[in-house]
Amino acid sequence: MKKRTILTRIALIIMVICVSACGNPKQKIAEQLAKEINDQKSLISNSQVRIDYAEVLPNFTVKTNSTIFGVDGTDFFMTEEILNETKQMMLSTFKTQPEILKVKDAGISLLYSYADENGIFLYEIAINPEDFD
Repeated sequence: MKKRTILTRIALIIMVICVSACGNPKQKIAEQLAKEINDQKSLISNSQVRIDYAEVLPNFTVKTNSTIFGVDGTDFFMTEEILNETKQMMLSTFKTQPEILKVKDAGISLLYSYADENGIFLYEIAINPEDFD
């Protein structure tokens, strides 16, 4: 449920970006999305996950870097099955958010990267426009 709340807040941020960036090129939309996430990160963080920052990568990808609390990266193992299930859950939530569908239609990819409190990489989930089909 907390992931759904975070995803809903991100969807609202994306909506604001899409409305303000209407007609702009993909790079501008990606930059505005990263800026909005960075400006609102305290609102979309919770006691388990903190959004540290968002950045624009090549190929119109917005990467959100987050910290997960209470997880030790040295012992952490994420199976492909769990990663796929998590991605499908995120996509199901996103498909109900017209604001995120506008980002998809603009050709923007989303990359969610997670690390533990010590900065040890845990996992990434990539959501590309074609994943919505």
